[in-house]
This record gives sequence, C-alpha cells and structure tokens, in this order.
Amino acid sequence: MEEENPVDQIRNEQIEKYLASQRDNIVEDLFTLARIPSVRGEAAPDKPYGEEVARALDAALAQCEREGMQTENLGYRCGSALWRAEGAGEKELALVAHLDVVPAGDGWSGKPFEPF
Repeated sequence: MEEENPVDQIRNEQIEKYLASQRDNIVEDLFTLARIPSVRGEAAPDKPYGEEVARALDAALAQCEREGMQTENLGYRCGSALWRAEGAGEKELALVAHLDVVPAGDGWSGKPFEPF
C-alpha cells in the first residue's frame, strides 16, 4: 500500500475536521432538499420540469451560494455550482447532481419526503 503524501494527509485531516464541525448543518441542508417533492410536474414557460423541481434547484443553489460558490441557474433545466479555493490558482471544484425524483408511490411506512 502506498503511503499518503504529507500534504494530502494534512488536507484530508482539514476536510475531516471541517465535515465533523459542519455535520449538523450538512444534514439539515440535505433534509431541506429531501423534503421537497421534486417530482417532474407540469411544465411552465420558465420551469420546464414543473414548480417543485424548480423549487429544489432554487434551494440547492441557495445553499451553494451560502457556502461561497458561484452558481448559475440554466433556465431551470439544470444549475451549476463552482468553488475556487483561495490561493489554489486555477484549481476548482464543480458539483454534479440531480434533484428530481420518481413519484413516491404507495407502501411507505413513513412519509416519503420527510427524512427520519
């Protein structure tokens, strides 16, 4: 097994420390998104996948902006979030995800859009 580079080790420790300190906020952000029933709905001229999918995109982009990312809403078809670390030169972090879900259907033991 290859030994970890000391710089990578320090960076990984910093990431783990940050994630541990922000765990509650991260979980709440995920729960906020999970509570939006972002099932594809009736298209509107400015919201091609419906109101709830648009609401999920707005919420996700707002969370990213709050964390200092540069965001763009591409006509409610998709969005982008870009983060550049201070002092990292040209290095960037880009996020790719989707926020739409399949219909909830029947047979749930709990509410499908209510985490835990």
